[in-house]
Amino acid sequence: ACACACACCGTPLPDQHHTFGPLVASSRHNHFLAQPHRPRRSHTNQARGCGRSFPGCPRASLFLRICVLWSATTMDNPIVPYDQDTATQIVAFYRTRDNSTEVAQARAVKTAPMSSSSQGCQCIPTRRTPRPVQLDAPLQLDVDLLLAMSQCPLNDNNELHMQTLQTIFQQLTGTTTPCERKGDHWKDIGFQGRDPATDLRGAGFLSLYQLVDIVEDKRFFRAVKQLFDLSQHPDQGFPFCVLAINFTSLCLRSIRDPKMSKLFMAAAKQPNFGGSAVLSTVGLLYRACFVRYLDLWLEGGKPRSIMEAGMVWKTLQDTCLANPRRFIATAENFQ
Repeated sequence: ACACACACCGTPLPDQHHTFGPLVASSRHNHFLAQPHRPRRSHTNQARGCGRSFPGCPRASLFLRICVLWSATTMDNPIVPYDQDTATQIVAFYRTRDNSTEVAQARAVKTAPMSSSSQGCQCIPTRRTPRPVQLDAPLQLDVDLLLAMSQCPLNDNNELHMQTLQTIFQQLTGTTTPCERKGDHWKDIGFQGRDPATDLRGAGFLSLYQLVDIVEDKRFFRAVKQLFDLSQHPDQGFPFCVLAINFTSLCLRSIRDPKMSKLFMAAAKQPNFGGSAVLSTVGLLYRACFVRYLDLWLEGGKPRSIMEAGMVWKTLQDTCLANPRRFIATAENFQ
């Protein structure tokens, strides 16, 4: 546990000041936390213990605190450190904005109930619906963060959104030249049309966040690239990015499952665990989708045909929803 405190007023700092992104407001102590990798010693007060830098102490410059607050509430052009990968910048950006509207919209989305005709005989008792698991506040905040991303459309005025698109395209194609916002080149990597935004209606910007997160992951990029190469087959190819969006939709379904809530709590209780238990667990679930789908597609020693894609998807979905813990182990054991 961190024992850092303000060097001026002695106020204890929350543990999250080690992991929060740039310019995140702490509701616990009303200190504004600066980006930890670039402490500005000449303009801020240092925390006693770890040397992290933060403005917001009652004795700090009023002008500096106003600047920090203004920066933290700037939505279209977030201030993010350029030495971090795109996925980390996305998380830092969405932690600084008010996500209450998007969270409410996501929670309002419910699975349509089955009609009485499809439920079969009413004399046979149906399976009991599992009771929801109450998460701790930090875990629930991260769940809400993912739900909020799923309700956010692609914003052409947001530089981070545009950077995400460019990173995905360049990582998959191996090019370094920026591409146009709209065009047929998006079809080449598996979007359905000339504008990727039209394919994000099911999972919102969360689908792009998860995709850029895995393409920047050196450990799993080999599986991603192999599946992408299989999607480029002239006869048996499939839309790669649409498939990745479906993986995100599957993760969204799993987030609402009480079994996943138990995994979140178990991960948070692990000793020496760093980062977010929710983001890490959902990230592993998403990576397991790629690894498992690749195994299923190549099952039998040769690639399956496009006619078998529906069967492969159903197998993947049933396996994931039935036992998320075993499904995630596919990614944990991936070499």
